[in-house]
Amino acid sequence: MDFTEATIDDYFGEDISIFSIRTNYLTHGDKIVDGAFTPAPWKNRITEDNTTANTISSSDIFSSPNNLDRNGTRKNPQEFTRVSTLLLKGTDTRALGATYESGPSYKTDLVKDGRTVGYTGVCLLYT
Repeated sequence: MDFTEATIDDYFGEDISIFSIRTNYLTHGDKIVDGAFTPAPWKNRITEDNTTANTISSSDIFSSPNNLDRNGTRKNPQEFTRVSTLLLKGTDTRALGATYESGPSYKTDLVKDGRTVGYTGVCLLYT
């Protein structure tokens, strides 16, 4: 996470809001060296396909281990990845999320700007 441009509001001690955090979600093969991100060589950049999902949102943005189906598996595995990919592919510029838990609860407002990029791909070689 990059807090370089972050600002904080505490709303008089009620809720705390942190704005303008930039994040990186790295997976196998990705690298950050001297602050520069390099995706794994087998990955392709996600491009906008001009679709829109109306309002992109999630009520379990971080895939809570407490939100299980009848079989005991997470109802929303990889939800952050799903929501981020919808945002990157579509024409929407923001996606809203909230945590499944309450007390405390967290809300996200993912914003796509000119610096937002994403990559997808799977490495099929295992050593």
